[in-house]
Amino acid sequence: MTVQIQLRRGTAAQWTSANPTLAEGEIGLETDTGQFKVGTGSTAWASLAYGGIRGVTGPTGANGTIGVNGATGATGPTGPTGANGNTGATGLTGATGLTGATGLTGATGPTGSTGAAGATGATGNTGATGVTGTSGTNASEFIGSLMLGGM
Repeated sequence: MTVQIQLRRGTAAQWTSANPTLAEGEIGLETDTGQFKVGTGSTAWASLAYGGIRGVTGPTGANGTIGVNGATGATGPTGPTGANGNTGATGLTGATGLTGATGLTGATGPTGSTGAAGATGATGNTGATGVTGTSGTNASEFIGSLMLGGM
């Protein structure tokens, strides 16, 4: 007759969650890690040591000495140019420069049209009385003599 031996088994999480006390000599196998524990009949799973070839993990050893730095690698390619930033504030106005030399005089322009006549000025003073002329013929006597056939 063939004998089949089965071990009590479960994942590490299932063993930790249930935390059973195995019977003395009973083997419990973690199916996901391949590790096992052997029961004492009085110690819960979480307090049992792992058995087999692997054994309990020992303490972490001391750090070794730091090695020599290697040579600096080649410089990598230049990355893409970033976006332009905001325009800064306008600076102060500089001092006014020197005045330049006076340019040449331009050609004389055409004569403009004659403007409107101005207002008539005020009447001037009356001039001095002229010299008295020679005494002439009486006009009525002259006309009368013409009628009479004189002259």
